[in-house]
Order: sequence, then structure tokens, then C-alpha cells
Amino acid sequence: MAFLGSRFLFQFFGATVGLTIAGLVFLIAYQFMSVEASVGVMAGAGVGSLVVGLGVSYVTYRFTKAFAVPILMSIAFSYAFMLVAKILTLKQSWQIAGVMGVGAVAGWLLSTKLQRFSKCGATAFIGAFMIMRGIGQYAGNFPSLTDVPDPKDVMKNPNHFTALFGYIGGIVVIAIAGTLFQMRKFP
Repeated sequence: MAFLGSRFLFQFFGATVGLTIAGLVFLIAYQFMSVEASVGVMAGAGVGSLVVGLGVSYVTYRFTKAFAVPILMSIAFSYAFMLVAKILTLKQSWQIAGVMGVGAVAGWLLSTKLQRFSKCGATAFIGAFMIMRGIGQYAGNFPSLTDVPDPKDVMKNPNHFTALFGYIGGIVVIAIAGTLFQMRKFP
């Protein structure tokens, strides 16, 4: 996602939604089958589910050509603004949600003006976030995405800001490298 995300963005969205819908259609069909259903009936339900999934994939692919980049930028900016809220040690969940909402709107507006850069930058940022989040699972001290820290506890633990800025720095470096790579590689 960090280095190749913009290349396969629309196909990825279409395939993900199509596979999810195909799985849900099969689960629903399976619930209505009797215990003695033959292999042919099961196979028919599976093939029917795949056909529905392929249709949904195609419609999703066409839809995402128009709206994937603004949605992706909204997600990327809301996560970026959430990290800013963590740095500011905002305490109330409504404050964090408000900051994330402002980020989502800013991302949507920016994506309408800078489509190509937005596509490359958003996929690179999300990929960088996933990479650093994965590293944080093993290295530890990755800031919680759901818990709001108490400022008193944060001040008692100097490693909190060191780890926070280290992870944010890693996200920024990887996101910039991924954006530049994608802008150069996929004109």
C-alpha cells in the first residue's frame, strides 16, 4: 500500500467489496438450505454468490473511479488528524472525533483539487501507518488508537512522547518516500 497503492487502488476496492458481498450472499443462502442439501445445490449457491460478487465488484470498480480518492483522502486525513489529537493530548472523545471530522473534510476538499497527488499520498500514508502499526505491535509503545491518555500519566512517562514522535516520524518518512516513489513510478 505504501509504495504500490495508487497503482491498484480501484481494483483493490472492487475486489474487496465483491468478495465480501459474495461471502455474505453465500452465508445467507446457506442458512436457507436444508441439512440434506446436495453438493450440486451447494455448488450452485457458491457459483451464484460468485456471480453476484463479480457484478458488485464491477459496479464498485466503476463507483470508486469517481469517489475512491476523496474517500481515501478523508480516511487518511482523519487518521493524521487523530495523531495530532494524540500529540495535543486531547482528553474528551468528542474533541478527538471533532478533530478527525475536520481532517476528513480537509482530505475530501484537498482531493478534489489534487487528484493524482491525493491518490499517491493517501495510499502511501495509509501504507506507512500500517507498517508502523505493525512494527509497534512488536516493538511496543505504539499509541493506543482508542484510549485517550490522561495528561498526568503522559507527563510521568517520558517514553510516551519519545515513542509517539518516533512512530509519527517513521510514518512521515515512509509516507513521503512512498508518495515520491508512486508519483515518479506511476505517472
